[in-house]
Amino acid sequence: MQNISERDIVRDLIQIIAKRLSRDPHSITSDSHLVEDLGCDSLELVELVMDIEDRFSVKLPASLREDIFRAGTVRWFAALVMQAAQETESRLVQGSPRSSPVMAAPLAEWTQFVEEPVTLDGGPLYEPIRGTSDGCKVLRRRTDGMLCIEVPSRQTGGAGAFLLDREPVSAGAYARFLTAISPVPEQILEEWVLLPNADGRGVHIPIERHGEKWLAKAGCTQLPMWLVSWYGANAYSLWAHRHDWRTYRESSSITLEQPEPSAPSAVDANLKASFLVSEAEWERAARGDDQRTWPWGNDEPTEARACLAQHRRGQRYAAAGDIPAAPVHQRLGVGPYGHHHLSGNVWNWCRDAFEPIPDKPDRPLHGTTARWRTEKGGSWLSPTELGQISFRRGRSPAVRGRCLGFRCSHREAI
Repeated sequence: MQNISERDIVRDLIQIIAKRLSRDPHSITSDSHLVEDLGCDSLELVELVMDIEDRFSVKLPASLREDIFRAGTVRWFAALVMQAAQETESRLVQGSPRSSPVMAAPLAEWTQFVEEPVTLDGGPLYEPIRGTSDGCKVLRRRTDGMLCIEVPSRQTGGAGAFLLDREPVSAGAYARFLTAISPVPEQILEEWVLLPNADGRGVHIPIERHGEKWLAKAGCTQLPMWLVSWYGANAYSLWAHRHDWRTYRESSSITLEQPEPSAPSAVDANLKASFLVSEAEWERAARGDDQRTWPWGNDEPTEARACLAQHRRGQRYAAAGDIPAAPVHQRLGVGPYGHHHLSGNVWNWCRDAFEPIPDKPDRPLHGTTARWRTEKGGSWLSPTELGQISFRRGRSPAVRGRCLGFRCSHREAI
């Protein structure tokens, strides 16, 4: 490395990136951004980092995991390689092989609706189920069967209590949502879940269409819904809370042919709202009233605690059901109030715009014109440390990822 210039590194990086992403090297420049320009997703980035470390015999700096989605151009990577050749820093690792979390942690009861009919009875949105051991309410959302656990207000003041989905929305529940609102214009489906035929990730979409009906693919019903954009997640959050899903994108130029919304109930079509969890709500639910590092406390993750770092280099997934995620109702990544997967399994879209610091929990930035949206929680693909409560990142709301899902919150319900 002592005799290689940054220009030479850029040249080699372009070849590595082109091979990994199956692109023409001439279409890549030093200023190409891996995420925004080249469409590199999280799985490809993990493999790419490993390729780069092997090619140049370096350990890329720890700052990579914080900056890659924001500053990840080819030139930026070249500078990191130059820096890594001169310094010894922590490597972005995937962790040592470990057993599948599916075999290590018990399952909670399954409550999300998959085949149940959508009703328009106009009754209350929630029905009480029980309370937790520490006195928090547990309600069931009647539109989709989701159990929602109360997150109490802080002992030292601050925003009030709110409901947070116990777990991420499943592929089975999302398929039911799409069936309930069908027919949906193709251009909207392309913005939410469908991928171009040339996109190799299409085989990993966990749901599929059968006429006007959508179903989860084999082995995916109870897995998280992934490869869904922020727009598609926001639409579900509106529909599940009896709001007009058509307001999922305030600045949308799409003309919908449906005269009436097909949600369980409807409100003013001009209402601007989102029921995706905010970043501050996520932190509150995961951290409780102390400064713990992980949702379960300060002990390091194990296979019995979280679905993190499951990918192995070169591993290929022939079908969506082969992805090593955990069922949403599995007791992993459990926080102080009983919510699942607050660390690991899938990143969760937040309704906030991605800003330098989290917004106040009672004033989330939910304007859909934001260039980036916040993600929290880490995933089956993430290096272990990305599952810490404090870690945050942001991506374009149009992005889809095989390790990116969502859940809902509702402050007015408590």
